[in-house]
Amino acid sequence: MLKKDYDREYSRKYRKEHPEWKKESNRKWKEKYPDYWKEYWRKYHKKYPRKSRNRQAEKRIYYQRNKEYFLSKCREWRSKNREKSRHQVKSYKVRKKNAIGSHTLDEWETLKVKYGWTCPDCKKREPEIILTEDHIIPLSKGGLNNIENIQPLCRSCNSKKGDRII
Repeated sequence: MLKKDYDREYSRKYRKEHPEWKKESNRKWKEKYPDYWKEYWRKYHKKYPRKSRNRQAEKRIYYQRNKEYFLSKCREWRSKNREKSRHQVKSYKVRKKNAIGSHTLDEWETLKVKYGWTCPDCKKREPEIILTEDHIIPLSKGGLNNIENIQPLCRSCNSKKGDRII
């Protein structure tokens, strides 16, 4: 091995074992030659310009260009996860009304099991109907969005009930 190769290998090994030394050396050099450093970065950014400095704007543009793809993915997810999708929409609407309290999808599923997947009003079971979340004391009348204030009703019974307290 030549002396030159040995020195190069030794330097690499030393820098690898002592990274703080290299950082300190770089910091001192930047302080000593600030004009050179600024010019270096100016040339670098001119040679390799950023596409955009605003990541949100990049995402928005990407979404607009690939809108059909994203919409198809959303539709696909919704069709595979109907209950989660319904729960998300319902939660969003409740949050928009500034209602107090919340419940999870698991609590809702447990409540449906407790009622035997049956509408307590018309006594129809879930395969022939879709159970919806009904607030016993409606949110508009000061009811909470906790699971204790929820009962499963089919869509038609929930529509008939409206905002009445039963």
